[in-house]
Amino acid sequence: MDAAQLERFEALCTAIYVSPHPQERAEAQQHVLCLQSSTDYIPQCQHILDHSSSAYARLVATSSLNQLITEHWNSFSEAQRFDIRNYVLSYLASKGPALEPFITKALIQLACRITKMGWFDDVRHQEFTTEITKFLQATPQHCIIGLQILNQLVQELNVPTPGRTLTAHRKAAVSFRDRSLFHVFQLSLTTLGQLQTGAVATAGAEAKTRMVSEALSLAIRCLSFDFIGTNPDESGEDVGAVQVPSSWRAVVQEPATMGLLFDLYGRLQPPESAKALECLTLLASVRRSLFAGDKERKAYLTALVHGIQRILEGQHGLSEAANYHEFCRLLSRLKSNYQLSELMKTDNFAEWLGYVAKFTMNSFQQWRWSANSMHYLLGLWARLVVAVPYVKPDLASQSSALDVYVRSSLLATHF
Repeated sequence: MDAAQLERFEALCTAIYVSPHPQERAEAQQHVLCLQSSTDYIPQCQHILDHSSSAYARLVATSSLNQLITEHWNSFSEAQRFDIRNYVLSYLASKGPALEPFITKALIQLACRITKMGWFDDVRHQEFTTEITKFLQATPQHCIIGLQILNQLVQELNVPTPGRTLTAHRKAAVSFRDRSLFHVFQLSLTTLGQLQTGAVATAGAEAKTRMVSEALSLAIRCLSFDFIGTNPDESGEDVGAVQVPSSWRAVVQEPATMGLLFDLYGRLQPPESAKALECLTLLASVRRSLFAGDKERKAYLTALVHGIQRILEGQHGLSEAANYHEFCRLLSRLKSNYQLSELMKTDNFAEWLGYVAKFTMNSFQQWRWSANSMHYLLGLWARLVVAVPYVKPDLASQSSALDVYVRSSLLATHF
């Protein structure tokens, strides 16, 4: 492709995205889609990426590469696939910080797609996460790109690929879960901890905010991974436990993990603060059998209850709609995953319950604003009340406290 042909291609790509005339857009698209018709056009796609100054042309070239890789996977040798993936990573390393976000996203999708589809073809694909740590250790802009790559990788391995069998997807997902997912989760927590302590040099407040946001999103993706292959739909997001493997136990039940997220919530603003609460909601949902015994599970639950109480005491961030919604989800999941008797055995249960009751009554009084989250609170109190008959006699005093708050709530909300 010479300079004149490249200029013509750039004009066609620009017409696709900015032309106000539908016919012109359709004709331009018909011309450029030839790049997706054969693997012979891969060198041209790379030439466009290397020499074009048009963001639209580079986007079309990247999208074409992704389409070719997905649809003509068996036409490539293992070496060709690995070379293309390395080309993309090198491109992101050298030009990534200056690229438009939509081009960066498309390139990341391409690299992660190749990694997933070639997971069992070349063992080097299974070392992908180790390679990405080089991005995390470079400039703040490269660290952001590295976190975006890891986010997309977890997403790619968690969702079936079009044109691939569900069996092939699940085999790759299980292998990734066993080999790499825990390492990725640790990288997200390490990055958050370094940002919290100032150990990561950043170019400014904006860069730090983006890094925090990407690291929190990564932690959420890791904890939301389909660990056991159930592929739950969105309607079931608030049902069931997070089935993290036993190898995660030490990090999950480590007090510093939960403390980090509560501390971040206190420092951040939405939407990052809401992401911190979403992480805590997922941690509150980890399967009960993860813990070695009742002592460890009680300590974990106590830390959760104390953290929630501190938020209720200061009301920090609860005037923000995103925070409020996630906080209601956190309260709901707490009771879904733990028995009432376990909650009653935590320190200051009655005091905690009083704060939750006050929060609930205030929510009823502001129901127009909290309508989308109210069902979480109603579900919490319903499960608390239903469990009362099963509480042992030695916890009768705690049961009476629950009875008092339920009655007072009913009186306060009676019209």
